[in-house]
Amino acid sequence: LYVSLEGVHQEKVDAVFKEMSVDVKFHDVQGKNYRCAIPKLNKEIVPEKSKVTVKPNKVIITLHKASKGNWMDLHFKEDK
Repeated sequence: LYVSLEGVHQEKVDAVFKEMSVDVKFHDVQGKNYRCAIPKLNKEIVPEKSKVTVKPNKVIITLHKASKGNWMDLHFKEDK
């Protein structure tokens, strides 16, 4: 996931990766707080291998898939 956000400092990022969810908080970014959360992912990820990388003008959230294959969506959707 690419998040376009300038002024983020690695030490002010809190990331919580779980098998079926991700919650990343960015504290004190030019005086504001931001959050990127997906409470129910489409499929499982490997929390230990997922990470957040801070670049000068963006943040990259890498979700490591538990199984191979393409995801049609990040969010879990109920079958209708």
